[in-house]
Amino acid sequence: MLVRKLFFGLLLLILVFPLTATNEEFNETEVIERLGKMDCDVIKPRYTVIVKGYLKNYLLWNRSKAERIIGRSVIYFPIFEEYIKKYNMPSDLKYLSVVESALDPVAISRVGALGLWQFMPETGIEVGLKINKYVDERQDPIKSTDAAMRYLRQQYRHFGSWELALAAYNGGSGRVSRAIKRGRSKNFWTIRKYLPTETANYVPAFIAACYVGHHFEEHGIKPTLPDLDYQLTETITIQDYITFIRLSNLTGLSVEEIAKLNPAYLKGFIPSNVSGSHLTLPKRVMRAVKAYLEEKNFDTETEIAQVNTEKFFVKVPSKEAFYEPTVYMVQPGETLEKLASALSLSHYHIRLWNNMDYDAVLKGETQLNLYGIGFPVMEVEEKVVLVAQVETLPPPPPIAPIKKPLVNMPPNTFIRGEYVYYTVGTKENLSEIAAKFTGVTEVDIKILNNFQSNQIPKAGKEIRIKKL
Repeated sequence: MLVRKLFFGLLLLILVFPLTATNEEFNETEVIERLGKMDCDVIKPRYTVIVKGYLKNYLLWNRSKAERIIGRSVIYFPIFEEYIKKYNMPSDLKYLSVVESALDPVAISRVGALGLWQFMPETGIEVGLKINKYVDERQDPIKSTDAAMRYLRQQYRHFGSWELALAAYNGGSGRVSRAIKRGRSKNFWTIRKYLPTETANYVPAFIAACYVGHHFEEHGIKPTLPDLDYQLTETITIQDYITFIRLSNLTGLSVEEIAKLNPAYLKGFIPSNVSGSHLTLPKRVMRAVKAYLEEKNFDTETEIAQVNTEKFFVKVPSKEAFYEPTVYMVQPGETLEKLASALSLSHYHIRLWNNMDYDAVLKGETQLNLYGIGFPVMEVEEKVVLVAQVETLPPPPPIAPIKKPLVNMPPNTFIRGEYVYYTVGTKENLSEIAAKFTGVTEVDIKILNNFQSNQIPKAGKEIRIKKL
């Protein structure tokens, strides 16, 4: 796995560049202070020699790689957070994929672990992923993330500690159980010496990845953002066979671009699947594909032969037109989460597009640069023409500002899906939170969030308040 490669690379670098060396982009005193204050909801961060080595790898020796990883987060972190919330798990677990694969969905280890979450074939099958000569769902960002969260939850329930759960994810539950027995302790830091080197260094690597995700701005890391066609995507579920060639003719995308967005399919087509297969494409072209799928009865034998003539056509907007930047003026009281939800974006889009800090709070009258919003709806035209035609359209009109919240809510409240959420403040208890909302009791909040009778949520945690 990636952590092994990083560790042995660090050993070499440490020999060449002593860890005591100074650098303007790595002030050790400041790093230690930030790490001590960092609110990681998975484990309590520690600063050790190994953590320091991983941090220097990201922040000094391999900055360009860190910039690519942070840039990719705009694609994958929204997916991770969806399933982290689904299974009620700590938000910072998303950084585990940084350790595993550097957020590369086709990353493969020397022993055959594959994908964002580096599943071995047997483990992938065990957690319900399909692996055959046509499909390898370890490379499906959505299905592999769902599987990874279920697997991590299983390890946590078994060991009762996230440090041990992470170690088991890397080295297997058997190794961790034997280390617990030898060390006569369930404290990861106590039994660490009984674990293989890669597993012993896995939690320190995770701590470093969390730190970089929280504090890359302070170290001058400039994210290398992917093309907007890879950032602003939509995923649908289809049951029928379709080739990448057909999708290319429908959308004007190259087969290589389609393959990059759909890495689980190994042979240039999506096989038929009554349970449903994921198809991910840029939002700007998805309407053409949806219209086609609604009208077309597939014939697998003539799929390629008929690719150039269809009695149907949807204009596909050009990248220049669709991604014409829109300047948006923040309204007083707007939150990043609420704005992102209203615009069908993620907060990562808004933050990284506008160089905002991890803990940034929107302020009224601030201007934001946004992309891919407010584009006019295109009409389907019935014509006998080539399926693919990319047109340059006039720039979209500026988006109308969101002047009022969707519901009357106190500060730190937002809507996600069908629930009202609240971000817990410092030293707030459930009784005080419930009092802020009409018709909501402390018991209601406990039931919605599966809290124990005496549980007090941490400051900064997002909790459900009521269903809309």
